Amino acid sequence: MTTATLTAGIPAKNAILYHAIRFNVGDPAALIEIEGATPRRSLILREIEMDRARARPRPTPSSATQTSPPRAA
Repeated sequence: MTTATLTAGIPAKNAILYHAIRFNVGDPAALIEIEGATPRRSLILREIEMDRARARPRPTPSSATQTSPPRAA
């Protein structure tokens, strides 16, 4: 069975989303995590942030139920 999780918001204000992506941005973003035989993660954010997001190392998969406060930019 395949399960999908959507976590959305502003990572600078949403600790759950920030913890999942480890990318501090003040614009809305969405993370789609699909679990199953081939797990996948997709991050949706504004085009203006794409270069900055690509320059960051990719986070390891994490549970959206764990939280930590966002770090100051």
